[in-house]
Amino acid sequence: MVEALEKLDNQMKHPTNTELHQRQKLGIISDTAILLAVEDPQDRVGSGGATLNALLVVAEHISARHKFNIVWDGSSSKWHKIMAGILQGSILGPHLFLMYINDIVQALESDILQEYANVDYANCTKDQSTRPEAVQRRAIIACTGAYNRTPTKRLFGDVGWPTLESRRNYFSLVQLYKGRQYDYETCGRAFLPLPFNLPNAADCATVICNLDVLYYLMTCKIAKDTCSGVWICSTDMLLSIPEHLDMINYKDVDVCVISVPGSVQYATKHGVYKLSNGQEVCDILYQGTAEEVERCISQGTNTVPLVSGIVYMSSIVAETMLSFHTSPPLDACTYMGIDSGAEPIQLSLFFDLLLAMCSDVTEDDFVSGSRSGSYGRKSTSEESSMRQARQQIWTALRTYRVHLCYIPEGRHLYLDENHSSILDTLREYSTVVALSTNHMLHAFIEPNTHIADSVRVQNSYVESQCIVGRGCIITHCYLTSAVTVGDNCILKGIQIKNCAVSDLNIRNNTVLFGVHLTRSRSKESSFIYITWGFRDDLNKVIEKGSTDCQTFCNVTLETFLDETGITLDDLWDDSVSAENHNLYNAKLYPVCASKDSADVSNISWMQCSTGSADQHSLSRWKNAERMSLCEVLQSVDYATEFGVRRSLFHTIGLQMVEDTLIRCRDNGLSTLYKTAVADDVSSLYLDRLDQIASSCRSAGTAARTLANIANLLGTMSHGRGGLRSGPTGNKQWAPAFEILEKGDIEHGVEALAIERQHWLSRPELLIRAARHYEGAAQILIRHAVMSAKQFIQTSSCDCPAVGRWVTASCPARIDLAGGWSDTPPITYEHGGAVVNAAVTIDGQLQLQTIPISQQSDDNQPIKLMHALVYINNATSWPLIDVQWGIRRRSMVERPIGARVRRTKELTILLSIVNCGQTVWSMMINDINQLVDCTNPHAPGALLKAAIICADILQYPSERSLQDQLSERYGTGFELETSSNLKHGSGLGTSSILGGAMIAVLWKASGHSYDTSSLNHAVSYLEQLLTTGGGWQDPVGGLMGGIKVGHSKNSLPMKIETTYPKIPNHVVEAFSERLLLVYTGKTRLARNLLQVGEHTYGDLSAVGSCMNDYWELKKQLAAGSEPLAVTHMMDALRPHSYGLCLAGAGGGGYMYVLMKDPGPLQKVKDILSTVQDIPNVTVHDCAVDMLGLQVTIEDES
Repeated sequence: MVEALEKLDNQMKHPTNTELHQRQKLGIISDTAILLAVEDPQDRVGSGGATLNALLVVAEHISARHKFNIVWDGSSSKWHKIMAGILQGSILGPHLFLMYINDIVQALESDILQEYANVDYANCTKDQSTRPEAVQRRAIIACTGAYNRTPTKRLFGDVGWPTLESRRNYFSLVQLYKGRQYDYETCGRAFLPLPFNLPNAADCATVICNLDVLYYLMTCKIAKDTCSGVWICSTDMLLSIPEHLDMINYKDVDVCVISVPGSVQYATKHGVYKLSNGQEVCDILYQGTAEEVERCISQGTNTVPLVSGIVYMSSIVAETMLSFHTSPPLDACTYMGIDSGAEPIQLSLFFDLLLAMCSDVTEDDFVSGSRSGSYGRKSTSEESSMRQARQQIWTALRTYRVHLCYIPEGRHLYLDENHSSILDTLREYSTVVALSTNHMLHAFIEPNTHIADSVRVQNSYVESQCIVGRGCIITHCYLTSAVTVGDNCILKGIQIKNCAVSDLNIRNNTVLFGVHLTRSRSKESSFIYITWGFRDDLNKVIEKGSTDCQTFCNVTLETFLDETGITLDDLWDDSVSAENHNLYNAKLYPVCASKDSADVSNISWMQCSTGSADQHSLSRWKNAERMSLCEVLQSVDYATEFGVRRSLFHTIGLQMVEDTLIRCRDNGLSTLYKTAVADDVSSLYLDRLDQIASSCRSAGTAARTLANIANLLGTMSHGRGGLRSGPTGNKQWAPAFEILEKGDIEHGVEALAIERQHWLSRPELLIRAARHYEGAAQILIRHAVMSAKQFIQTSSCDCPAVGRWVTASCPARIDLAGGWSDTPPITYEHGGAVVNAAVTIDGQLQLQTIPISQQSDDNQPIKLMHALVYINNATSWPLIDVQWGIRRRSMVERPIGARVRRTKELTILLSIVNCGQTVWSMMINDINQLVDCTNPHAPGALLKAAIICADILQYPSERSLQDQLSERYGTGFELETSSNLKHGSGLGTSSILGGAMIAVLWKASGHSYDTSSLNHAVSYLEQLLTTGGGWQDPVGGLMGGIKVGHSKNSLPMKIETTYPKIPNHVVEAFSERLLLVYTGKTRLARNLLQVGEHTYGDLSAVGSCMNDYWELKKQLAAGSEPLAVTHMMDALRPHSYGLCLAGAGGGGYMYVLMKDPGPLQKVKDILSTVQDIPNVTVHDCAVDMLGLQVTIEDES
């Protein structure tokens, strides 16, 4: 992690800008946005000055991008047209949003900038008809700051302008004001962590902060349907907007301010809008008296409209404000004015700009400063220039009006520094905001920790035996087992994993932060711990003799001084006057050279946990360089803070990966990999995954780990390089594959990692490497599933005579629910359950079941199930023993079958019959002819694999085929398969056919078996054949009727089957309405695989489940519904209860549950109206209650 941190530090020279770009990489900020950091031209230009400067810088940058030589020529109207084009959308698109993040001063947000190609920008107009249809869209996020205590030049660098594609039709520039430093978040209010999941951050792993929430609320709710103009937003508050916000009408307004309700008491500490006619704002009050605020109460309520810090300005108002940069002394708010030698002035957005547009404000009051100035206070410095500036503002803006948009369900919670209310504020916000809450956000909690239910943990690692009390907030921390945290504490940046501390007890109601500092005397970052208590009034003046009235760390200051030995004279030097002696500027906290050298024992000492003065600690404290809380907050090393937090994030992420894979947890890791790639630390995850895979004893766990490496490699390609599914047979990977095939996981993983290094340079190579890792995972999946071989049990029986055919016939199967859950590795990682039915095609079966009770020798009843099958046009009623097979041939044609006979020649003859015609045959007389049995594309591969799986031959083997046949059987074999189903039907043909072959081969070679053994043998066969299929096909076709197959989430994989009690008349009604439609499309499932009783008889509910099931299938396998199939489904849907493609989808057969019985001709007529669906056929379909039937040819 040290290397990763160094890399991150190098990227964090301009930390806030980097943070925004990271969010863009993660998709939290639109990838079409252009991020622009705008530095304040001078300290304390105010929110209004920052707005004017941001508008100018954005306009200048856009002008340069369009190759304008000037921003304004001083005389002509060309500048006016250019600026109007930028703001009104003919150049950028209809919207411009500005967001400010002060202190770390950076603007954020834009929605989208629309750039129109081949436009004469100097002569552009508002007329939409003049805009070409082909457009390129872009977005800007402009960043700026106000009320800035911290020098900003060290925070920002040049911002490039990447070429990006757009997603919307408007451009937005949003300003977020952060205000002054915030005690409870050293990186500012904008980056205060919040316990929420955001829809626009669902695809990545990250710690959500206030900035992310405001960005989401602005772009997806408040400003979603805005007109062209400028948006401004503050970040010094927590804002709640209802989930379903009514459309806000911004049309025909000059300025619109967003307001939410607040109580009179709350409003006396904040700003309030006063209304006149309708929703027009006539005045703005700041920290007014209760009487003044009460006059603003909304009609019919006891609340007032609060100043929420969100403002919308129409393009004409923004254009007017933009023109101020050419008018002294207002130009002094912009960098151009400062660079021209003007003395800076400070303007408030609300009380020096918006107030001029409020109808009840008089010109005299405004210009004189009685109502203007910063936060409504009269300016005393440079009064002449300020009067002149306000006069210009009044003249330019007075004709405009401010409209109020009131959101009665909204909430505004100001992030003040009232230490006793911060926890209550955060708890209240969690209950009112319309977002899902996650109190354990990117947190790794080891077993056997003691954490109260109400604790919130974010981006933190908590070791076992650590104790955390109720109501605590733990953020960016690494807590060892030696830490005990009391109730209602806030810990941030406390990483003491390497500290030599035996016990650390943090008292109730304590704030404890670890902060990285930038020191003016050194370029190196230093570290400091700061702590105080919620009851402490840090701004209260401390006088000698009054220490018993003040608290520090939740004890009286008098107690603190007595137990530590510190005196008041130690806390302030002569530069601080007595009237400014308070805890906020008291030099309480020793500075350490680095985080590793920070002594955490000072925390216990300063919290008076020792009970008496410790002279050693006191001496060390006095001799150390110390800082006050005020100095600490002004000296935060933002680059290191962000870097350390991100380093901890990935330390936790790596542990999550290991824990998820080793302990077989259900956690998804793809979002974490996306963040790792965005942070350029994917190599750390690759190395950890290699370690996990190579140390695995379980083939299933190792396979999942290799699949995770494939996912990470695919993520590293950034969506370029081609499709994830594809061939995996490149010879360069073959040596590693061969090692894995031998079962040597450790050295196989090592060989894969060595080869991987040659495939990381380009997206297309990364995708190909990902495919081969998926291929390697398939090898181990096969090994894992093959462990089910232990559930295959056969016993000896008599072999049939040479030359007598052993024949198996089987129905096909349709899957009704749960498909894919039978597929490895899903089935052994999560468990699987599939509902399916055995079906015959174009044959009608009527079934009568007769149970016959007999008595065994020990007087125990034996129930034998026999069936009588009536066959249309048949002349006999053949007797069927369900367990042992048909005694006489059935006249019903079944779609899938196999037969085998023993031969005198010591060879194996393989044949494939399709629709009565032999399409392939092969004489096997050499054992090496089975070499391609694992290649599903090789001719006869399924038959060869069945020979091996049924243990007819041992392969690979040094013994010849003739020797093996002679010794074991004394005969050869002739094996023939048949199917009347088209290739790629989706009805389980190949797997059922495999089961039929194994059944007859076992019978012919003198082995008896049960259905469970046969199902497990087919699963083994699928893995041997490398098709990667699941177990639902053999369960569905080898076992009759409607049943539920299921397996547990464990290895070895065991398949079990349950038959629900469905009445016969329900099965008959289902069969009468069931049809199969061959879509004319074929597909190979192998590629796609890469990617209650009270309702019985309710066929409409069954159909609804089929429809839902199909929707789920489409989500699991993109492209599984071709356009022709969509057209057919659309035509049949009004006449059916449900439709679904069989199997994995993509083509083959579609089964349809019609509303009326006997619908064959009706479906044919409906499909005849659908165009471009050649080769489509319609078939009757019925539930087959028998399943696999095996017969032995009579001697005659």
